[in-house]
Amino acid sequence: MLVPMTRRLGLALACWILPLSVLDAEAGPRSRPIRTGQTTCYDTAGTLIPCVLTGQDGDLQRGEPRSYADEGTGTLRDKRAGLT
Repeated sequence: MLVPMTRRLGLALACWILPLSVLDAEAGPRSRPIRTGQTTCYDTAGTLIPCVLTGQDGDLQRGEPRSYADEGTGTLRDKRAGLT
């Protein structure tokens, strides 16, 4: 018996979308990427260049600032992820 095309398409989409939504639900709260701290820029040959209007990380400085706490025991704790 042939399954109608719309039903096959719906089944195929469900097989792709459902697992993605489950993974997304378990991922936790979303946050912006953390700033790289890059302050210099390079061309394709690896030569240091001015960062102005390059669109590189050293130019844009986007993202959330890094956030660490010194635990006083020789370890640091990432305040965002809670990792030590």
